[in-house]
Amino acid sequence: MKKYFIFIFIFALLLFLFQLFSGLLLTMFYTPNFYLQKTSSDPATIFGKSTTMYLLGTLLIASFAYFSSQKLLKN
Repeated sequence: MKKYFIFIFIFALLLFLFQLFSGLLLTMFYTPNFYLQKTSSDPATIFGKSTTMYLLGTLLIASFAYFSSQKLLKN
């Protein structure tokens, strides 16, 4: 049971850091398109496209958390 809690803790920490870093990058590189805002009469919000980057990042974090927890428990 100890292995499970260590894995979950490391996974949650790495997922939080990934979310924080990706949010910072998206904020830094965001450039609003004022032309679309002036010509659009539709008040609906337009969201970005869905990508598989979140899934790949989560799988990478889960793999790293698993191997990190195994390495910590060997010591």
